[in-house]
Amino acid sequence: MKRTLTVLSLTLLALVGSLGLASSASAATTPANCPAAPGGLITGSEFVSKGLIEYTFTPDPWSANMGGQTVTVTVTGKTQQVLDLALLSYQSKKPGAWPAWPQQLVDNKRFAVNGCETVTRSVAVANCKYQVDFIDANSVTSDQIDSAEFSIFPLIKYAVGGTKDCGDTPPPTTTTPPTTTTPPTTTPTLTTPTPLTPVDRPVGGQGTTTTTTPTTSGAGSKRACSSVAATSYRARVGLTSSVVVRVKTTSKTRPTVLLKGAGLGTYNRKTRTYSGIRRKVNSKGTVTIKIKPRKSGRIRITATGCAKVAGVSVAKKKKTATNNVSPTFTG
Repeated sequence: MKRTLTVLSLTLLALVGSLGLASSASAATTPANCPAAPGGLITGSEFVSKGLIEYTFTPDPWSANMGGQTVTVTVTGKTQQVLDLALLSYQSKKPGAWPAWPQQLVDNKRFAVNGCETVTRSVAVANCKYQVDFIDANSVTSDQIDSAEFSIFPLIKYAVGGTKDCGDTPPPTTTTPPTTTTPPTTTPTLTTPTPLTPVDRPVGGQGTTTTTTPTTSGAGSKRACSSVAATSYRARVGLTSSVVVRVKTTSKTRPTVLLKGAGLGTYNRKTRTYSGIRRKVNSKGTVTIKIKPRKSGRIRITATGCAKVAGVSVAKKKKTATNNVSPTFTG
């Protein structure tokens, strides 16, 4: 009887121990409290090295032979940082290098990762020359995504490939003049115009025209600057951050960039306006500018000789407590 009780006691102890181990195992599989977000400026290329996210891809690895397939990314946040990300698919003109302009957007999945959650998104890849980008979209506008006019700094991963052209039609070599019909009530003398190559509107009021090939000098020539793109990580009132501006130009003269709005620059009491910040781009067409906005809103970014305009949003001054509500994005 004593031996039976001893065996029963050992059995109960083993059962209690196994329940305790099961409880410990369950607790071990439960993730700990999500760590606080790190401070400082972190761009998309540093998200993995600085421990903000982990991600996997399908197919893995990305390659130059994914045309016509579906690409999927699964992202897990590793801190309380709320991240705006985007998985983008483009038709490309020149595969084999990043970036390969011009590009046409095929599929766009823009999404938020709120703290330590896991999110999965997929895009379709063009069955021709293509580029696929996985980016930090915190400071990238919808217009920049549509035109693929954003800098390399938000880039987390990319792939280019395909060999087949995407159904491009070559431009005509001449322009056929329209047929002019003489009204029956008048008999004006008509002159048949000479066929011309495609032209753009003259610039500078000189009355001359240019072909579609860009030029870098001369009165009436086409603008050398074709795009202005800007990125900034979490620009906020009262905090110092960096804005990276990229100007795409064929001019030999380096453009000057002007950042205006959000209380940047010197305040003029008479006009009640701020002067903004001016900087000249480097030989690669980029410039990094430190800013400390006084107001929330939007910073308007222009460059000399360029009709394009970029922008950066400035958030309000951060409160002492946050409600951890994820922003809403489309895609």
